[in-house]
Amino acid sequence: MFAATLVRSADGGAVVAIVLLASASGQPGWVSGLLGASITAPHLLGPFIARRLDTAKDGRKIIAVSAVIHGTLLGTAALLLPVTWAVIPALLLTLSGLFGPMLTGGISSRLPSIAGPSQQSQRRAQSWDVASYGISGTMGPAVVAAVAAATGPLAATLILAGAAILGAGAVLALPRQAPLDDLNAVPSPARTLMTIWRSGPLRRTLGLTIIVAFSVAVLPIYAVAIAPGLGGAAIAGTLVASYGIGAFTADERARPAR
Repeated sequence: MFAATLVRSADGGAVVAIVLLASASGQPGWVSGLLGASITAPHLLGPFIARRLDTAKDGRKIIAVSAVIHGTLLGTAALLLPVTWAVIPALLLTLSGLFGPMLTGGISSRLPSIAGPSQQSQRRAQSWDVASYGISGTMGPAVVAAVAAATGPLAATLILAGAAILGAGAVLALPRQAPLDDLNAVPSPARTLMTIWRSGPLRRTLGLTIIVAFSVAVLPIYAVAIAPGLGGAAIAGTLVASYGIGAFTADERARPAR
């Protein structure tokens, strides 16, 4: 939970922090939106990245390195944004976003080695894993709101970058998962996508997930846009953190059903 919350808070709060920083640097709204999309759009490549983790001898090292690179690129982009063309931070954020799936689904893939073979333990671990998303979705934007109000969005972004790097050390402390005996058993990205395409329930689930993700992705951009009229730009982080509290509350209410 500690490792997952640290790295996922960095990932979840990054969009709010970067959009706030872009707005404070005088960038127009469409540039702020593109910078935010630069972080989230590379997550679409998750199915093509996942196989590398599944076939690794020690997946912890891949996740830890991903967290360090994610945090380093995020912090570098934040430092450059106020002093250079927006395209340079956008490229760095795109590279940073490529490692985002390792901080989300990548950590979730470690559950079998943590929880053990018991179905009850697996369900409990999955429940807490989902809860960590709600906690991270609250903590990341909340930290951005508090720090941005006190010192500015640049400091808030750098703190998130530091959280990702610190979380890398916590990931290495997780139990090691035994490597697969038959690497050919791990499906290729093309095979995985074809499986989804041929399955009606999987197609509908993917479609619903994408539709919901669109509305959630808009939230940080919209929050930054309306925040000045509500008392200050840092209000944006509070608004997004409020959404995270709702998500966490909903998860807590649903937990007995799992």
